[in-house]
Amino acid sequence: MNVSRYGATLVGVVNPNNQATAYHFDFGLTTSYGFQSSSQTIPAGTTPVAVSINLPGLAPGQVYHYRLVADHGATAVTYGTDMTFQTPPWPRPHTTTHFTVKP
Repeated sequence: MNVSRYGATLVGVVNPNNQATAYHFDFGLTTSYGFQSSSQTIPAGTTPVAVSINLPGLAPGQVYHYRLVADHGATAVTYGTDMTFQTPPWPRPHTTTHFTVKP
């Protein structure tokens, strides 16, 4: 996964179960998600396929929940595990160090 202040690239693995499969990511600030990435498709096959999608336009300094969702035609929808990531804050906090010199 690649995360920046205003975006993230989400990654996952989809097993197409020998069917043409559409997938997308649900994402949002809670496990209710509220947003969905664009849908992509992978052809029928039996080998798991690494997938990714870019999410631009995120807010800095937020914790986002996401999950991968795969739609295997008319037979089944598979929901991935809830995961989280955090975008870096803006402006980035500064650490201040104070030293005391004793004689």
